[in-house]
Amino acid sequence: MLKPTLKRLINSTLALFGYRVIRTPLNRVGGIDLFSDIAYLVKSETPTCIDVGANVGQTIDALLDTFSNPLIHSFEPSLKTFQTLQRKPYAGRVVLHNLALGSAPAEREFINYKSSVLSSFLPLDPGHQNRFRDVSEVGRENVQLSTVDCFLAEERIISVDLLKIDTQGFDLEVLRGAHKSLTDGRIQYVLVEINFVGMYQGQSSAAEVTQELETAGFRLIDYYEKVREQGRLAWCTALFGRS
Repeated sequence: MLKPTLKRLINSTLALFGYRVIRTPLNRVGGIDLFSDIAYLVKSETPTCIDVGANVGQTIDALLDTFSNPLIHSFEPSLKTFQTLQRKPYAGRVVLHNLALGSAPAEREFINYKSSVLSSFLPLDPGHQNRFRDVSEVGRENVQLSTVDCFLAEERIISVDLLKIDTQGFDLEVLRGAHKSLTDGRIQYVLVEINFVGMYQGQSSAAEVTQELETAGFRLIDYYEKVREQGRLAWCTALFGRS
């Protein structure tokens, strides 16, 4: 263990460059490194993961780095972004789906923005407080939606270790389409992006997402990947587990 004076000296030096030393707890959730905590909680090297809102594979890459042989079903509705995803050299246990998941099977218009990570079923909020309000659209397309419940039933998947949802304000709709699987114990952990500021018109709120999961028997484990605006939490990734 570092002596207090040495630790202060190291931290004061690192602070000049915007860094500091933080002790990471061993053999328990630390609330610092998201995928270290997921690796600790998910007691399997071959977990089944559902990745809703894959974009260009950021979560796929993180899961492949975390587990030795995960089975990952990834969903990306944007055709252009999906084609980018297809060009990645993923192994056979990564299954890509050019499909959206929501609260019910349907067809719906999807908005593609210049920055693909912002693409959504919802239009960006034009309010002055939204830093992304001026990001331009590059096109719209009609996409097919299914639900988590329908997909798991069709694929005969009886257990999901991790359900990840990052759908740019549409997350509550995805959770509603997973209600049966969440309440019957089929899903163990949920990783979901939540917003505390207005980013999209009609977006789900942090309170709504939390209530939906708590009603289904989940409790918050911690917030990760926090982004602040004017000193306040703007959005983050929240990890929930069965209570």
